Amino acid sequence: MWKLPWTPVLVVLWASPAQGQVNLEWRLKKGETFYAERIDTQKQSVEIKSKSFMERRAKTWLNAITVKETTAAGYVLDVKVESVKFDMAGERSRLSPPRPAGFEDRMAARIQGSRFTIALTRQGKLTRLQGYDALIAKLAGKDGELENALKVLLPEEALHDDIEGIFHFLPMTAVRKRDHWKRETTEPVPPFGSFQSAIEYTLEEDRGNEIPIGYTIKMAYKPPSGDGDFFRVIKGGLKGEEGKGKIVFDVQRGRLVTSEQMVRVRGELLVESMGKQVKLEFASDNTVRVRVFSKDEAKKDCMSPASGLNISHCQVKINQDLCVGSMLSGPSQRR
Repeated sequence: MWKLPWTPVLVVLWASPAQGQVNLEWRLKKGETFYAERIDTQKQSVEIKSKSFMERRAKTWLNAITVKETTAAGYVLDVKVESVKFDMAGERSRLSPPRPAGFEDRMAARIQGSRFTIALTRQGKLTRLQGYDALIAKLAGKDGELENALKVLLPEEALHDDIEGIFHFLPMTAVRKRDHWKRETTEPVPPFGSFQSAIEYTLEEDRGNEIPIGYTIKMAYKPPSGDGDFFRVIKGGLKGEEGKGKIVFDVQRGRLVTSEQMVRVRGELLVESMGKQVKLEFASDNTVRVRVFSKDEAKKDCMSPASGLNISHCQVKINQDLCVGSMLSGPSQRR
C-alpha cells in the first residue's frame, strides 16, 4: 500500500514529455482555412543515340484547406485547388507522350476548382483520399484514351504523395534536439516506375516557436509493375543519389511554415516505345518547395515589398482580395 501515493506522480511523469523534449503535431481547429503552395521543379535530360534532350518543368499548386472535422485520431480536411500552373521549356524527347499545343494550359484550367476530402493523423499521415476518380473524369472529358494517359501521367499514388508531402514528417513520440526518426514511402516516377524512399529526420533545435528539422533521403528503384500503353521498361534502372531537405515547423501553432527538398536521379534504361527498343540515359534534378500560410499572412506579403517578396510574384486572386502565388520563387526565401 505504500506505493499508492506515488501512483499519480508516476502517471504524470510517464504521460508527459521528458524535460527538454517537444511534442510535434498538427493543431488544427474545426472551420479554419489555410493555404498550402507546392512548387515542383524538375530539370531533366534524356540522351538517346548520342542526342540529348533537355527539358525544364515546373508545377505550382495552390490549395485552400478547410478543417471539416477534428477527431481523437486526427482531422478530416477539404482541399480545394485554387490555382495550378504548368511551365515547360526545352526540347521534348520522342519518348514523351505527344501532346497538342496548349495541352498543359487546358489541363490547368480543368484542375482548378477540383476538391478532395482527406483524413490525416495528428502527425500528418494521410489515411484517406477521396476525389481522384472525379479529377481524372473531369480532365479526360469522356475521352477514353486521354483518361488512360492521365492515369499514367498523374497516378493516384502521385497525388497521394503530393498531398501527404505537405503534412507527413512528424515523429510519433516527443523528441529533443539531435533526435532522429524515420519514415518510408513510395514515390512514383511515372512512367519509369517508382522509388522506395527511406527518410531520416533530425530535430536540429528544440527551443523557440519555429524549429528546424533536417532530413536525408535514400532511394531504391522499382521498375513499373506492368506494361504501359505508351512504352515499357525492358531492363536497366534508376539510381537516386542521397537527397536532402529542410523543414521549419511552428510548434506553438502546430503547422508547417516552409519546407524544401532536393533529389537527384540518374540511370540507364532500355525501353520499348511504339514497337521500337531504345536505350537511353536519364538524369533529373528535382526540387520541391512548400509553404503553408493564412489569408492574412498572404495579404501582408503581397502588400509589403519590405518583406522580401517581389510584389510582381503575387499572381493569383482568392475571393478578389487575396494575392498569393509563386511565393517561394521570389527574390528571397522567407521563413
